Amino acid sequence: MLCVVRLASYPQLLRRLWRLHMRIIMITGVPWIYILRCADDSFYVGSARDLEYRLEQHAIGCAESYTRTRRPLALPWAQECEHIGDAYMLERKIKGWRREKKIALIEGRYRDLPQLSLTGSHKGGSTKES
Repeated sequence: MLCVVRLASYPQLLRRLWRLHMRIIMITGVPWIYILRCADDSFYVGSARDLEYRLEQHAIGCAESYTRTRRPLALPWAQECEHIGDAYMLERKIKGWRREKKIALIEGRYRDLPQLSLTGSHKGGSTKES
């Protein structure tokens, strides 16, 4: 008697592997906050549990639509966080910063950050581009 085992289709297999990968990351991944410099010299601020995987997604154009059209990308700054909630809150905060303040953070000029918070007003519009 011949035993036939039905294998999942390739897309189904990929979806199952993706779900397994995400479960593992949600349990074990270290939260990160990061800034990407896009080809048009704009910045993209994001957070992720698996930084290496997320950067790969950005590099091949499978991440955010903002970065998909602005490749190649560089990673000038990243910071590990203790909790994913901390990474998300810091991401939202940095997205609201003006370009000059993001540059000071990337360059490690931490003493300049408070002064850059006091000067000028925040421009409206997209927070990813500033």
